Amino acid sequence: MRLPCLLVIAAVLAAPTLTCADTILVGSDLYLVAGSGLCPSFSDCEEVAQQVTFFTPVVIDQVKVGISGPNRTGIAAGNFNVVLGHTLGGGTQIGSGNLIFDPNGPLIPGIFTFSGLNISLPAGTYYLQLSGGNVQWDFGEPLITTTGTIGPSWICDPTISCAHWGSAENIHAFDIYGTATTPEPSTFALLATGIVVLAGASRRWLYSHS
Repeated sequence: MRLPCLLVIAAVLAAPTLTCADTILVGSDLYLVAGSGLCPSFSDCEEVAQQVTFFTPVVIDQVKVGISGPNRTGIAAGNFNVVLGHTLGGGTQIGSGNLIFDPNGPLIPGIFTFSGLNISLPAGTYYLQLSGGNVQWDFGEPLITTTGTIGPSWICDPTISCAHWGSAENIHAFDIYGTATTPEPSTFALLATGIVVLAGASRRWLYSHS
């Protein structure tokens, strides 16, 4: 009966674990500067998408976006939706917000946080997308992380068609927080220990029963 117990211990030691740090997986700083306008009731306004790529599987638990408004004077609105998906124009809504401002007043900035998401994604390229009314998704300098990278941003005019998106030059103000699920170096050490324990236990068990 000793071998099964040792096998259980070895399996526990060998099981991969997740990195524990809940950090910024990919993003930009949130210093707000003039960005892409979201106002679908007018032509030349946009739905906007920011491309991101994760190098490893991740679990996303929080997204922040930098929004300001009014984008055009004399219009109320201030609402927006945030979507994450594999393709431009598609995906799952992860949140919505409403920036309170004076339609005829100065530009008001805001940082909106969407928490408790628990979104598991494999490594790959995704699009964080915003649509809304009379706000703008501001620009920010990209952050350097080891988990992911930022690609181009994309825009379309929803009053015409979003069947075709055009690329834009600037990076939008956002942060994606979560946990990378790649085993840490300590996990590999535990894995090696588990294999050694398993091999030794098997040898002793076979010898005692021969």
